[in-house]
Order: sequence, then structure tokens, then C-alpha cells
Amino acid sequence: MISVIVYGRNDSHGYNLHKRAALSLNSIAEVLTAPGDEIVFVDYNTPDDLPTFVEAILDTLTGRSREILRVVRVRPALHALFADRTSYATVESVARNVGLRRSNPHNRWILSTNTDMVFLRRDGGRSLSELVDGLPDGFYQVPRFEVPESLWESLDRRDPRLAIERFRWWGARFHLNELVHTDPITRFDGIGDFQLALRSDLFAIHGFNEDMLAGWNVDMNLCHRLHRRYGRVDSLSDQVLAYHCGHTRLPTAIHRDDTVMNDPVRYIDRVVRDDLPEQAERWGLARHALEEFRADAPPSGRLPAALEESLPAQDDPGREAWNDFTNFSARFRLRLDPDHALPYVADLLATAPPDAVLAYVGSHRGMFERTLRAWRALGHGEAVLVPEGGVIPDEVPGVKAVDALELDRRASLFLFEFALDDVWLAQDPCPCFEGIPEEGLKQLGLIYGLFIQQTERERQRLAAGKGTPRRFIGVPAVNTFFGMRFGERVMFTHTMFSTRVRHGQVRRTGLAVRSDGAADETGRRLGAALGRAFSIDRQEVEIARGDLDRILAAEGPDAVEPHRCTAVALALLDVVGGGCLSRCGRSGDVGSNGTGRVVHCGSASILSSFLPGPLARRCSISSARRRIGRMSTGGLPPRSSRVTACLSGRPPTPISSAAAGCGNALTCCTG
Repeated sequence: MISVIVYGRNDSHGYNLHKRAALSLNSIAEVLTAPGDEIVFVDYNTPDDLPTFVEAILDTLTGRSREILRVVRVRPALHALFADRTSYATVESVARNVGLRRSNPHNRWILSTNTDMVFLRRDGGRSLSELVDGLPDGFYQVPRFEVPESLWESLDRRDPRLAIERFRWWGARFHLNELVHTDPITRFDGIGDFQLALRSDLFAIHGFNEDMLAGWNVDMNLCHRLHRRYGRVDSLSDQVLAYHCGHTRLPTAIHRDDTVMNDPVRYIDRVVRDDLPEQAERWGLARHALEEFRADAPPSGRLPAALEESLPAQDDPGREAWNDFTNFSARFRLRLDPDHALPYVADLLATAPPDAVLAYVGSHRGMFERTLRAWRALGHGEAVLVPEGGVIPDEVPGVKAVDALELDRRASLFLFEFALDDVWLAQDPCPCFEGIPEEGLKQLGLIYGLFIQQTERERQRLAAGKGTPRRFIGVPAVNTFFGMRFGERVMFTHTMFSTRVRHGQVRRTGLAVRSDGAADETGRRLGAALGRAFSIDRQEVEIARGDLDRILAAEGPDAVEPHRCTAVALALLDVVGGGCLSRCGRSGDVGSNGTGRVVHCGSASILSSFLPGPLARRCSISSARRRIGRMSTGGLPPRSSRVTACLSGRPPTPISSAAAGCGNALTCCTG
């Protein structure tokens, strides 16, 4: 009988979008009662990283709404066909045509409306389907009545029957039912919220005009074209009440005072025919296969089953880990628990298009095997790409080894895994990658070199205006050496340590550059004084400030807890104290102060630059030494020439020449 066409995007269009959309969809579903009735929601240009809008509000939809609601997804890659001609993130004419073309061919009527409308019959009947069943052929419109936001916000979105009765009462009791007349053709103001037309007519005139890529007037154009077809525009205002949930507390792209509108002269005043032969073969993205699903079987529901299939059962009740990000050595973690990391990685893969191509650059076989199983269980059928020369076997079905250029050309998203199998790790962390076998170093060099190469290719591609940004995922990349390198090239989202995952898009301006000159200079001076080959970052500087504040405020040495102090703070106090290294780390730490030697010169000036003026005056060398007098002391174990070189500032030795072909050799002190 009726196919209702609506569209939207998983964003925050106006105030309280989720509630008014759920209220509207539930209320529309409540008045559709005939077999074959449907609501077609076109999810237009939601970012690939996100689920569709309907999936985001699914738990607030009624059973009836989920039963008749279909979702057609238009990905950003298809919006790119129009993006250079519009500033809007959604194109109404294209979105409506997508829904129209894919509507139920057995339904006679198409109702074009929006996800902020509630309809009810004036005679008190419950079924809109029964009302239109006996209508003669034609084009029908209904004026809308505005409902203040605080009124509809007071309703329960999951109780459409109560909502419909409340709208009926409010309209009469609060004087809301004002019919606003316009011109003889369109007749009413706000006509786009109820335009009822024969499906056959809309196909005959080739749908909505897809040259209209800005805001407003799409409904007016349709009205004038169908007026030419019938010679009239009919009204159902004597039978149907249409209420609009107001949402202008916050300006949206279409409601701002500087919004760009479709030209009313061209698209309204100068309409001379009803059809659009120039778009006859292409309207509604006719040549493109689109994703489609029913609301009661959404793609987002696949993740739990995919994880069940991909992960072994857990016998122990849980896990423990240390997020010792103030420990210099801890940044060189390379061990990864694939069972724990997979749910967070798979969560980022779950919304990828079905035909997406995943590029996996890594060396941890356990992580790759689990990721591959999850990728397949999530419904992705394309081959997973791995780099030539890596340890991931390409003889596995559905895996293909390719060179760097093909990796860039074919991949839809990239997963860089900066870890090593346990067989290559005698200990973890491995400060400055000391003790890793040559084959392990080679793999790290290959992975990091490809990361640098691919992010630069992506940056250049985006700068040239070619395509849409692709997602980059790094694991483990939270508070690690490679995580720091990942953040220099990718605009990442700060995630919790437990996830081990960082993700985002490539920085279009190149490497991240710090702008806090004072903090950088402090970090540089501290790094040089403490024997590091690169500056101490701002986070370490600020944390160490707090440590020294607590030490200086302590009532006595017994009140100081060295294991809670940063490596920088302990090493700095060693400098002030005349070179006696503080060994206060937890059992198993190797050089918790993060330095291989102590510099005795310039300690007073370094401390002065590091601490605020009054605090620096209080912290003389002798007083600082007395404060830590009872801390356990001792020297560091001897280190190899490679690590000593790293810590003393001498030119480091490359980890591997494997990345030389990419033009970037990973060094143990890249900073």
C-alpha cells in the first residue's frame, strides 16, 4: 500500500535528534497497517567508521517499527560523486531517489516525509493505510503544525499511541493548529513533510531533481512538476493532521542564516515540464549496488557472533597488566595478547563496507589469525592483503601478499600491528629493542617502514583531492614507542590503555609539530642532561613536576614512595644528589630511571629550568639529597654498545635495513 521514504545521517542534526527520530519512526509505523507497508530509511553519508543512524537508535524503536523498517546505506565513497558541487553532508534529492528506486514495487503510494513528523487522522481512526486505500490517483499534500521542543521532549518515544493522542490534545488545547497558506500551486507552507504520490508517477518523471544539491526547495520543485502533470495539487488537510517536532534550538546546516539554498527561480518559477530526461538512466544511484538490511537484523548484531567464532573460551576470570607509561623502558613493549586485543580491533572493523579490503601489516601470527577469522565472520569476502617479505603466510585462503604500491591502491583500511611473537622476545619490554633476534628486528623495520611510506602516500593522495580518508589502526599503540610514532602521523582518538588500540586518519599537514616551545625546551635540556638521545616529552615533564612537588612537600623521607615517582624525577634527583642513582622500580624493571649514565654538570641550572621559581629556590642540592637519603641506591647493570649508544647520544645503529627499500630505516632511537 504505502512506502514511506525518509533519510538521515548518523550525526547530531539539530537538538535531540535521536529522540525525535525514534518518536517519529515509531509513530509512523503505528499508522501503517496494510500488508507490504514499509518505511525506507536512506542512511546517507554516515562515515564508514560509524554504524547507520537506525542502528544507533535501534533499542528505542518499537517492535512494529523494526518489523517494517528497511535501511539502505549510501557510503561516503558514493557521496563523493556529488561532494565537489555541494557543501552539504547530505543531498536530499539523491537520498530520496535512492529510497524511491528501492521501494516495494507492489506498493501503490509513496509518502515522502521526514524523521520528525507525527501523523494522525482527524476522525480518530488509527490507520493511515486505510485512509489512502480509496484515494483516486493524484498528488496530495498536508500542511504541518509546529510543536515546541519542550512538549515533544516530554513524551516516551517508545509509546507511539500515547504520543499520537498527546499531539492531538496539544494541537487543539495549545492553539498549535495554524494552517499557513502560500501560493495557488503549493497551497501550504512546509509542504515537504507530507507529499503523497503514486509510485508509478514518480518513476515516470524520474524522481526528485538531482541537480538540486543545496538545501530547501526540493519539495517545491516536485510540487510544481506534479502540478504540471495533473493540473492541480490535492490536499488531505481535512482528513490528516501532521505535526512537526521543532528542532531549531541549535542551528543546523540547513537552518543557519547563511545557508545556501537551491535557486528558487530555476527550480520553481521556471519549471516547464514534469520529467527529467537528463537523469532518466541514473537517478537514485541506479548503477550502484547498495547495502540494505532490515532493522530487525542489523549488521551491528554480527560482532558478538564474530567474536564467539574467533576467540577461544577463557578459563581464568580475568587478566592484569601494567600501564607504567612513566617508565622509559616500558615504552618498548612488543608483547601482545591477541585474545584480549581482538574485541577492540574487531569493533573498528565491524562497520566497514562488505566489499572493503583490509591491509594487515604485522608479524604476530596469533593476532593475524584471529583478525582474519573475525573479518570473515563480520561478512567481508574480499582478500586480506599482507606485504611481501613479511612472515604472515599468503598461502592461507583469502590472503594475498602484494607490494607496497598495490597495498596502497587496493586497501580500504589499514591495520598496523607493532608486536612480535613471544618466540622472538626473551623479555618484555626490550629497552631500545635490545636482545631481539635479527629476524624480529627485520620484521619491525619492515612494518615501521611501510607505515611511514603508506601514511605519506595517503597524505599526498588527500592533498591532491583524490578520494576519501581511510582509517589507520595501530595495535599495540597506547603508551608505546610505536604508538608515539603512530600519533605523529595519524590524527588518533585517545583510547584507554586496556584496548591497546589507536585509530584515526592521516594528518594532512604531515608530522605533528609541537607548539609549546617552553615545554619542548625543558624536555630537550632534561633529555640532554640525563643522557637521552632525544627530548623528554611534555607529558613526562608535567608528571615529573608533580612528583617533585610531592617529594618537596613530604614531612620526611619515610613519607616518600619512590615507586610512585617517574623515571625522570628519580634521575633528576640523582643529578642533584651528586650522581647516586636511585633504584626504586618494581621487581623486574631494568633501569627504572630510564638512563644509562648520569651527567654531573649543570644540575642546578637544569633543576631551575624544570621547577617553578620558588620551588627551585627551596630545592638546593643538599636539601634534595636529604629528602631521598633513605632511598635504596645502586648502579645500573652494564649495557650493550647499542643501548649505551642510544642513551649517550651517539648515532644509533639501524634496527634493520629491511625498510631501506621504503626509504626509511627504523632506528632504535627514532625520536
